[in-house]
Amino acid sequence: MKPLLALIPTLFSLSILAADPAGFQLSVAVDRPDAIYKVGEPVEYTISLSKDGKPVDGAEVSWTLSKDGVPPNENGSAKLVGGKAKASGTLAEPGFLLCRASFRETPQSAPVTALGGAAIAPLEIQPSLPVPDDFEAFWKTQKEKLATVPA
Repeated sequence: MKPLLALIPTLFSLSILAADPAGFQLSVAVDRPDAIYKVGEPVEYTISLSKDGKPVDGAEVSWTLSKDGVPPNENGSAKLVGGKAKASGTLAEPGFLLCRASFRETPQSAPVTALGGAAIAPLEIQPSLPVPDDFEAFWKTQKEKLATVPA
């Protein structure tokens, strides 16, 4: 269990940085280095936008928060101050809260999109479906097939 817990900060505190050919860089980061929260605890995301390494001021970014990347979604937008904007949300149950931010220089330009995530009580997440009745037999058969393949 401890090795899994040690991996969680690595997996979820990292944001996916997006850059485009026009020199924009967009990122999303949470307010904690480990990105682990309790159920109902607010998660604050910082959305950052720069162009050619300099913060973009006054532009608008849009964001979407979702549980595990699926609806229902919460949408919003914010004006950048000093190249940064905030978005926040909570989950009422264990899971992963994903923030997808995007920016368009003009309505015709392609969006620049970045993702950031937080783990909400990750060790309390339960399976969404029961284990099938043939689960053990299926994997036993698959392992036997694999054993016949040369390494």
